[in-house]
Amino acid sequence: MLPNSEHANPALPSCYREDIMNTVQQIDLFMRPKSVVFIGISRKTGHEAHNILDNLMDLGFPGTLYVVHKSADEISGVKAYPSVQDIPEPVDLAVVLTQREAASAAVKDCV
Repeated sequence: MLPNSEHANPALPSCYREDIMNTVQQIDLFMRPKSVVFIGISRKTGHEAHNILDNLMDLGFPGTLYVVHKSADEISGVKAYPSVQDIPEPVDLAVVLTQREAASAAVKDCV
C-alpha cells in the first residue's frame, strides 16, 4: 500500500512521489533506476570477489552509483557515505547487503 500524502517524501521528483505514483511508474523506477545505492557492500573487489557494484560498472550502468559503508571512504572508486541520509541526492533503488541483523535498520534508513 502506498503512503498517503502526509507521509510522502518531498525530496523525490514530483513524478515519483509515493502519493501520486501509479503501479507502472513504481515498476519502471525499480526496473530502470537512474541511481542505485549499495548498503553494506563488501570492500572486496576484482574478478574473484563477485562484487555486484563492480559487475554493474563493468556492464556500463548509465546511472549514478552510491555506496553506504560505515568504515570505507570508497569502494571500487565510488565514494562511500556513512548512511543513506548523507547521500546528497535522492536515490531510486537501494540494494541492502548487510547482515540479517542490520537489514531492518538499513531499510528504515531508506524511507
